[in-house]
Amino acid sequence: MKPNKLAITIAIASMAAITGGLLTMVMPANAGCTDAPVPGVDWSKCRKRNVILSEYNLSDANLSSADLSGSDIRNSSLKSADLAKVMMNRTNFNKSDLSGANLSKVEGTRSNFVGAKLIGTNFTKAAIFRGDFSGAFLNGADFSKSELGRSNFSSAALSNVNFQFANISRVNFVGALMDGVDMGNAWLYRAKFHGTDLSTAKNLMQGQIELACGDLKTKLPEGIAVPASWPCPKDE
Repeated sequence: MKPNKLAITIAIASMAAITGGLLTMVMPANAGCTDAPVPGVDWSKCRKRNVILSEYNLSDANLSSADLSGSDIRNSSLKSADLAKVMMNRTNFNKSDLSGANLSKVEGTRSNFVGAKLIGTNFTKAAIFRGDFSGAFLNGADFSKSELGRSNFSSAALSNVNFQFANISRVNFVGALMDGVDMGNAWLYRAKFHGTDLSTAKNLMQGQIELACGDLKTKLPEGIAVPASWPCPKDE
């Protein structure tokens, strides 16, 4: 008996559908995780822990929700990249350019941004504890509603930075340039402003500065008095 052509056609189509379905199930959810580090690469949700990515151009890359913990990303370009919700414990961005990048809701401890370019970078609702931003260029960055406890911003450029509703307790601002910085409702407990010029700070209240630490060289906005508790006792 000759095979029915219609039956054969239906059988082949069914096998193709089944094979296609199986391939869909075994394909990784983030196939781009093995892609080369180039501008615009999509590494969203990828695990990139303890990898060396220094001196690469990752401008406009999508790294949202990736895990970059322990990775070396020094001297790299991540301009306008999306790093929202990235995990960055001990990640090294030393001297990298993250200008205009989205780092909202990132989480990390001891992240290194020393000397990095972070101009206009979005850090809203970020949680970066003991981060090192010393000597970084952060003009126009947005840290509103962020958690930055014990981080270091010494000698950083912070003109027009938004710290509204941020927790910047015990943060070091010694030697930082803070023209026009917005301190509205920020928590300043034991924040260090020794010798820092805060004369043009916006929305800074007497009650906030009473919780902070400074000295007679600290310049305060008009109408705010030097607290009697200054200089603070040695930090515990």
